[in-house]
Amino acid sequence: IQFSASIFLISGTLVVNRQLLFIRNSDIGFNRNNLLVVRTPTSFSEVSSAFKEEFSSHAGIESVSISSSLPGFGFNNLGFGAEGIDRSFTLNVISCDPDYQQTLGLKLAEGRFFSAEYPTDSSGIILNETAVRILGMNEPLGRKMNTYGGRNFRVIGILHDFNYESVRSEIRPIGLVYQNGVLVQPAEYLTIRFKP
Repeated sequence: IQFSASIFLISGTLVVNRQLLFIRNSDIGFNRNNLLVVRTPTSFSEVSSAFKEEFSSHAGIESVSISSSLPGFGFNNLGFGAEGIDRSFTLNVISCDPDYQQTLGLKLAEGRFFSAEYPTDSSGIILNETAVRILGMNEPLGRKMNTYGGRNFRVIGILHDFNYESVRSEIRPIGLVYQNGVLVQPAEYLTIRFKP
């Protein structure tokens, strides 16, 4: 009995060790190291810019971002239609600010990320590669999209796929919209990338 229990425990330890190595070494599409995530209260949207400026002024902090969600957390999804596509579809959506890409280390495949220098970015949307592929969008940049609520967007960038859900799950379509645009939900997370 003891010999069988030993074999079972050693086997279990090896399996857990392999899983931990897989989690540690797998490329999930963003840089999860040196991040501090602060869950914020509902009223945070009103003072988020001041908080962000204050944190950004510290020497040990590389970047700060405000968003409605982060990889591993829940997402809103919205019904969309798009120019040249004759069916409606749903996308998981994250509202984020222009520093989201730098803070999480997301990689662009095409186009650009949001910028405070472009006021029109409040109606911009950035899709992941899976969304472009599933929707069958050829030359997606500049394509018009709209929500069921009548909000219009224009595709300004394409992100390389990243695991925003479990690594066991297939990557699903997602769209990022500018946090300053009135759309999904208020800022719920303050993400801080600090120096090692």
